[in-house]
Amino acid sequence: MTEFSADQIEDFKEAFGLFDRVGDSQVAFNQVADIMRALGQNPTNKDVTKILGNPSADDMANKRINFDAFLPMLKEVDSQPKGTYDDYVEGLRVFDKEGNGTVMGAELRIVLSTLGEKMTEAEIEALMAGQEDENGSVHYEAFVKHIMSVKMFKSGFIGLRNVSGRRQVLSAATARLHQSQHLRQPVPRPEPSSAKNLTDIGTRRIFSEDHDIFRESVRRFYQDEVIPHHKEWEKAGQVSREVWEKAGEQGMLNVLVPEENGGIGGDVYSAAVTWEEQMYSNCTGPGFALHSDIAVPYISNYGSKEQIERFIPEATAGRCICAIAMTEPGAGSDLQGVRTNAKKDGSDWILNGNKVFITNGWMADLVLVVGRDKP
Repeated sequence: MTEFSADQIEDFKEAFGLFDRVGDSQVAFNQVADIMRALGQNPTNKDVTKILGNPSADDMANKRINFDAFLPMLKEVDSQPKGTYDDYVEGLRVFDKEGNGTVMGAELRIVLSTLGEKMTEAEIEALMAGQEDENGSVHYEAFVKHIMSVKMFKSGFIGLRNVSGRRQVLSAATARLHQSQHLRQPVPRPEPSSAKNLTDIGTRRIFSEDHDIFRESVRRFYQDEVIPHHKEWEKAGQVSREVWEKAGEQGMLNVLVPEENGGIGGDVYSAAVTWEEQMYSNCTGPGFALHSDIAVPYISNYGSKEQIERFIPEATAGRCICAIAMTEPGAGSDLQGVRTNAKKDGSDWILNGNKVFITNGWMADLVLVVGRDKP
């Protein structure tokens, strides 16, 4: 049986913890297969069910397992022979968008061209000959039987086992798919679980595995650092500054702001993860989204070099809380109705007007004020 190094075990334990949604250092039985895949394995559901002792559907959803019990199972999976019929089928099942046993031929060609042992275009076309139906789809179980009988294929297809298990290979295949002019749909991949309630991720095809890992981290943050203090903050009328700095340490602030300007430099999907998880927590007190996605982008896009260097790194760290004073007694989202005016006075500006409902305003270190410099 496979023996892992101490460093590997430590990494595995950290990854295992990201799937713990309850905070009891355990995961549900139905998460085990996904964790193994996230760690570079590609067990079939049948394999995992057998290792778990053939539990019932209820047990799969409700029973939990800790890391010490999980590790021997991971070793057993890693020790299993690679390159079996089930391995290949599971590798292709990742790309089965409709769950009907087929993948698009164009998609399959790109997957084949992305394997570790490169196949030539001629070899790919030889394998694909006669495999597509009138809609351009391939029944992948029949295709696997076909390719395993083709002597010219040798061991090249072994790489397919890693398509659903190893992020680097999957990311390469996915990138190629998005660049293809023949395909318009994002590529599905294994998810932590099917959605049973609002806080489950379910099958969300716009998110990558990196987004899923980030989501688990953000969710843990809200469970540990926000929800337990929510009632206290509601009573006090404001959140603590400490939680802002902790959010900064977690990389949750200014996700969309370019790294060169002092932000995280992430994509909109990563930002969406932070929005969703805050809504799932039902704790709206921390105004992270307004700070990160409304106020700071004004500085990033229109601020001077001095302003960018002074404010954004501190805002990303949670040490400078930002707000935007936009709403007035007679104008809210109708910015054409804004009456606050700004008048140049030497090197200064004089502001006259009234603002209300300023999110983060009570504890803000920097407030951007919306006003007119012309009547």
